[in-house]
Amino acid sequence: MAISPIHEQKNRDNASLHLVITDIVLTYPADPISTEYGPDTRIDISGKVETVFRGQDLVRIGDSIKFRAYIWKDDWPETLGGYYINYNLLVRARRIEAYFDGIPPDMSVVGYLKLIEY
Repeated sequence: MAISPIHEQKNRDNASLHLVITDIVLTYPADPISTEYGPDTRIDISGKVETVFRGQDLVRIGDSIKFRAYIWKDDWPETLGGYYINYNLLVRARRIEAYFDGIPPDMSVVGYLKLIEY
């Protein structure tokens, strides 16, 4: 299911945090599931806050956060909707910019996820 531009903008407007994270660590969940594409499409991402655009009362530069994302690989059919990340680009990313909700360190992506310097 694709996310409409209006819904995406609302998510960004309502997000409690807008951050850039660095020192990215990728970990597959301890509870793997099988999908029609093969192995688990979920991945846990953790990192350190590098820039805080919104949410200064919740996190500081250097704080650790973590969130779960969904990946797809180049040889899989194109994914529709949600916040799927191309795995081949993710493993080369040095920074991630995104809008988040949650209570640090446990966050969830709610809008606009950009891989930087890959």
